[in-house]
Amino acid sequence: MSKYVETICKKAKTSSYNSSNYDTRRKNNTLSTLIKEIRSCKSQIIKYNEKDIKLASKMGVNDSFLDRLVLNKSRIHNMIDGLNKIIQIPDITFLTSKPKRQLSGIYTSQMRVPIGVIFMIYESRPNVTIDAAGLSIKSGNSIVLRGGSEAINSNLVLSDIIKSSLRECHMPVDMVQTIETTDRVAVSEILKCDKYIDVIIPRGGKSLIQKISSESKI
Repeated sequence: MSKYVETICKKAKTSSYNSSNYDTRRKNNTLSTLIKEIRSCKSQIIKYNEKDIKLASKMGVNDSFLDRLVLNKSRIHNMIDGLNKIIQIPDITFLTSKPKRQLSGIYTSQMRVPIGVIFMIYESRPNVTIDAAGLSIKSGNSIVLRGGSEAINSNLVLSDIIKSSLRECHMPVDMVQTIETTDRVAVSEILKCDKYIDVIIPRGGKSLIQKISSESKI
């Protein structure tokens, strides 16, 4: 498991080094391609999501949990709408501001740059996979995604669609990666990868945030 996780993190780190090569037009084209892919794969997304719904129902989860897990036509439309909004966000990466002349005569300024590699862990709500991927692509960051085990089928099909879009637009497919195992050991292993991961975003309950805080130096 540690080898699997380390390989993913290394690939994410390598892809992050080239973030300055992706201009706004290229990133937006990738997001537009992702929108087209989601539209064309709508029935496939719903099919895989139904597998998760059936498995979760057998586990006896409550109705509100099931509702968060659902990807229907309306929610797929909302994912597309979210990507369109991300396309409209001004791209401020690598822009300079606050130029200042120092006493030595040298001019300095501030520059906004990508963070590098993000690890995002979240529960249920597979639509977060698309939201997080879209924001990472637009901001020039690489991201490793770990959704809840209950949404594994939905997240994997969405991951394939994201990779297809990146590949079509000649962007590195390792820019967005999904942990493909539901084994919780994978999370513990990735929390140790401070050589590769620059920031962790935990999206979930208090226990998840406490686990991240206590186990990781990232």
